[in-house]
Amino acid sequence: DFVSQKRVFLAAAAFTHTYKHENIINYTAAISVEPYVFLVARPRELSKTLLFTAPFTPATWLCIGVSILVTIPLLYCLHMISPYYEHYKIREQSGFHKFSNCVWYIYGALLQQGGGKLPEADSGRLVIGTWWLFVLVIVTTYCGNLVAFLTFPMMDTPVTNVNELLENKWRLSWGMSEFSTLHTTLQNSQDNPKLKELYDSMETHRDVTDSVVARIRSGSHVFIQRKTTLLYLLKKQFQKSNSCDFSLGDEEFAEEQLSMVLAQGSAYMPVINREIGRMHRVGLIHKWLQDYLPKKDKCWSESKSAQGTNHMVNLNDMQGSFFVLIIGCIAGGISISIEFCLHMYKVSKERSVIHPFVS
Repeated sequence: DFVSQKRVFLAAAAFTHTYKHENIINYTAAISVEPYVFLVARPRELSKTLLFTAPFTPATWLCIGVSILVTIPLLYCLHMISPYYEHYKIREQSGFHKFSNCVWYIYGALLQQGGGKLPEADSGRLVIGTWWLFVLVIVTTYCGNLVAFLTFPMMDTPVTNVNELLENKWRLSWGMSEFSTLHTTLQNSQDNPKLKELYDSMETHRDVTDSVVARIRSGSHVFIQRKTTLLYLLKKQFQKSNSCDFSLGDEEFAEEQLSMVLAQGSAYMPVINREIGRMHRVGLIHKWLQDYLPKKDKCWSESKSAQGTNHMVNLNDMQGSFFVLIIGCIAGGISISIEFCLHMYKVSKERSVIHPFVS
């Protein structure tokens, strides 16, 4: 009002360039361009309990399992119906003519252990040879991918753009300041279905309270604001808690031009615009932004290092293999218990049978 009434010569502050005020005031050339970004919870490292299954997708594991279930009966049937063993009269009740032996051979070959005996017939040898080629490719691929997963930590994927935010609306809420220009823009953009959905499901905050910060930290809420404002908020939270709990989204959107304000028809507008242009060209404004905006700190460096550096493998990385070992030991204990029970049942049954005495 003071500027439009010409009671103030120049409003030397960063005002957002809005078209609805152009008929009462003049905006200078843009001092800076300010984008909006998301403030989200810092990506957390995912659990490594099932890390040993990560190198392959569930569909790949399913195909490997189906291959095992198909190969075992195929190997057994080929040995049972092959005339080779009848022709040379070498058919026996052990070896690959026993189904359980086929099971353990295929399983051992998958672990690159093999077995002490190979088929005599060419049909069985072809199946075994093909299975070993299959195992070679699978094991080599698995080992290479497992090294990559052990070397680089798996991080939770944060929401970085509007499309991802709308896709995750079932688990995330979002909000912004009710005094922001973006709030007004979305309110007037009801023709765009995406922007309308973003506005209809949005919460408005008069201030960033501790409860809002706690919701963002928990990963259930996303706060949308100007990037510079969020940088100051990040700095404040880091100084308060000395921990890096937040990060900014990668995508910048809804850029706003920030300008100073003069009265309509001011004769000084060309002079001020010319000087602003000169300050841009010599880098003064860029230098001032670097000097007075929050500096890169521990949180920034940790964010970069988590994405691009390796780490030493620890017990947390290997816990899944210990779980497999424990499950195997439990399965072995159950198996031997069943064997004992069957043995005791057979012995007791034999004792109840009266055998004829022969001298």
